[in-house]
Amino acid sequence: MSEENGNHANSDRREFLKTAGAGLTAAGLILASENHALARSLTEKDKLARIASNTWPMRFLFKSRSTGRRSNPQAEEMKKKCGEITMLDFPRFTKDIFPGVYHMDLWSGVFGDVTEVMAVF
Repeated sequence: MSEENGNHANSDRREFLKTAGAGLTAAGLILASENHALARSLTEKDKLARIASNTWPMRFLFKSRSTGRRSNPQAEEMKKKCGEITMLDFPRFTKDIFPGVYHMDLWSGVFGDVTEVMAVF
């Protein structure tokens, strides 16, 4: 292959990559704008249907064995403000604290009442 043909081939590859990159960027922008428009068209009810409360951030409120644990001032403050709950209390707690949110993500580590668990052993 002559040097002139080699340069022409490299030029064609560069142009192809530039064109392909521009096409992918344009396609990405179009898809992103469609998704953005879809998100804006959700009603308040639709938005609430997409979220859930989660037990993990509330874990300090759940009854637990305090043996061997250091006192957590933030957890104690949360318990004073919201009270202490069990997993059975969590649905009502969610409904009261987060009106309109009905989906829940339950973490198994906070299931049950500690006094009931200790009675088994």
